[in-house]
Amino acid sequence: MDKTDMINQILRDYQKNRHFAELKRQADYELALSDAEFRALQERYGALVLAAAREDSNAALKVGGETKGQIDGVRQRQAERLKELNIDDFFDETRIFACRECKDTGYSDGKLCRCVETEIAKRLKQKAAKTAPPQIAATFLTCDAKIFDESIRPAIEKIYSSMKNYAESFPPKKIFNIFITGATGTGKTFLTSCVYNAVSEKSFYAEYLTAFNVNNLFLKCHLSPMEEKYAIMNDLVSCDLLIIDDLGAEPMLNNVTKEYFFNLFNERLNARKSTIISTNLSPADILSRYGERIFSRICPTIINIPGSDLRTGKANA
Repeated sequence: MDKTDMINQILRDYQKNRHFAELKRQADYELALSDAEFRALQERYGALVLAAAREDSNAALKVGGETKGQIDGVRQRQAERLKELNIDDFFDETRIFACRECKDTGYSDGKLCRCVETEIAKRLKQKAAKTAPPQIAATFLTCDAKIFDESIRPAIEKIYSSMKNYAESFPPKKIFNIFITGATGTGKTFLTSCVYNAVSEKSFYAEYLTAFNVNNLFLKCHLSPMEEKYAIMNDLVSCDLLIIDDLGAEPMLNNVTKEYFFNLFNERLNARKSTIISTNLSPADILSRYGERIFSRICPTIINIPGSDLRTGKANA
């Protein structure tokens, strides 16, 4: 499910909620009318509004003076009576609908309501949790360049600053694909996790997968009936940001790996969707393993993280 599908689903959910709210509102109204006092108040309210309308054709929009005071008084007593009857005040739309601003329509002032944006962010986080990278808690606030050797620390700080700016200004206007390379254990996955979390926090739809898992999806798609292929590939193609970790660790499957990687990268590039690749391989290795067509699409911007395996306590040999 891509972000557009998610929004449509949210709006359908809102429509259902609004429908049920209206049904409950009508049921409560009919229940209230079974009470003699409330029914008399409702008749009194209708008579006052009708009388005001006879005096002023715009009374529906503007009821002034004594008549307005009488109408307000009736409404107040109706609210009190509903409370006495333990019936929700169906005249108060702030109690009927979950959102006061859009009244559960999903739109306010001709655009998506803030409540929808909040729901999108919530669902994206839930979805992200299912495909979360190992360092899901990694953020730019928690990264510490002091774990790197002093000789490479300035370069590391520059890289993190650049990627932080990339995430904060997402979506990018020019640079769509970024290729991050470096030795094993130099923090590539941590860095891409920081980007992933920062972009997800902005309510963009980000996907984070290892190249091995992406390759498995390719194989599943390749072996599936035509009518199922779209559903398998849709998230990879349509997400705002796709992060593929450890490219080159996946097995090379004939008629699958290269062909599907090319189609994926090409579709995303044409759609101006951002992709970040991390790998232990050098650009030359990528060119040799995947060929010119793939190389040219994923390596326009190359970031080389210096140093050695941090997990062995050697940031720089």
